[in-house]
Amino acid sequence: MQLSKNKKIISICHGQNCRDVGGKVLAEKLTDLGIAFEITPCQSLCTYAPTAKVGEIAVLHASMAKLLNE
Repeated sequence: MQLSKNKKIISICHGQNCRDVGGKVLAEKLTDLGIAFEITPCQSLCTYAPTAKVGEIAVLHASMAKLLNE
């Protein structure tokens, strides 16, 4: 598996809200691309769902472009 372009670990929130509004799809796309990531429990950022982290930086309203710095 490859890491993201910036070589930092990607974490995808899988709390119910994030998972239901795009977190699950983001995880599936990263898997399809062979990009390593981890699933995290709710990060209490539900208003900004889906959320993720790249390294220690929160990514609000996460998208593939934001996660991969495209």
